[in-house]
Amino acid sequence: MPARALPWLAALAVAMSSPAARSLDGTAPPAPRAQQARGAEDEAAEATAAEALAKLRKGIEERTAEPIKAALIQIDPLWKQLSPTTTQKVVKAVSTMFSKLRPQIEYDVDLRANDPNRVDRPDDEPDKYAGDSREAVLECYRTAVGLLADKPEGPATLLPVLKLPHVKEWPDVRALVLQGLGFREDPALLKDFEAYLTDASPAVASQAARALGRYFDKPMDVRRRAVGSMISALEAADKAVAKEAGKLREDDPTPAADYRASIYVGFHEALLSLTRQTFDKTEDWRKWYSEHGKDASW
Repeated sequence: MPARALPWLAALAVAMSSPAARSLDGTAPPAPRAQQARGAEDEAAEATAAEALAKLRKGIEERTAEPIKAALIQIDPLWKQLSPTTTQKVVKAVSTMFSKLRPQIEYDVDLRANDPNRVDRPDDEPDKYAGDSREAVLECYRTAVGLLADKPEGPATLLPVLKLPHVKEWPDVRALVLQGLGFREDPALLKDFEAYLTDASPAVASQAARALGRYFDKPMDVRRRAVGSMISALEAADKAVAKEAGKLREDDPTPAADYRASIYVGFHEALLSLTRQTFDKTEDWRKWYSEHGKDASW
């Protein structure tokens, strides 16, 4: 063989000796150590998540808040390592939690006026009514919103929570969900936030406004629509105040006036964030928006 043919034989020998090369029998080379380590970490995360998921499901079944909260906290740092299958199991369990975990008193007796057991049932089961479990349940909800709000599955999981019957009557939960989703700064949720700008609860309406206020660096068409919607909501609140004016003593604020005062800060901070303008009166906001709403930039 000519001497000049030897270099490629040497190169072939070097290549075959490389860890990346296949063995002579055609089997794949061993995975790099970093890849093996990641695989082991993912397996460990899956195992830990499976244990936490079992605790979560048991807590939901037994309607006990503390194990649910602990399981959600345990799952949170593992999220990026979980398989799609495990992720969906967690999401399903969280949806079930929002539906089934409610303050204890709601499970056992309807306390509305037309409930024939309204007077005597609490005396029959004093332990169940020893304390209000709303705060413990709210903590579980808060932990679940913190877990899912910034995840891809967040809106599809949390928006339906707003429609649950017991959540419709619980403003703290609706405000919490809107706050969590607001941190996504996602214009795709603009319509969802707009729907709550005139909510009967000032806390809910304020969180909807604050969520819109986080669109300050979004395209002008998004900011323009958000500002217009908030001004319209303020005008509706002003009309309610005018309608109730004179119904109480002069020094006593009406419910509409209380509501208007409660939403003032949230709405005006959001409008300031989007427009870099500040006005006290709604008519001044409307005047500015009529003159500058179509400007290329603010």
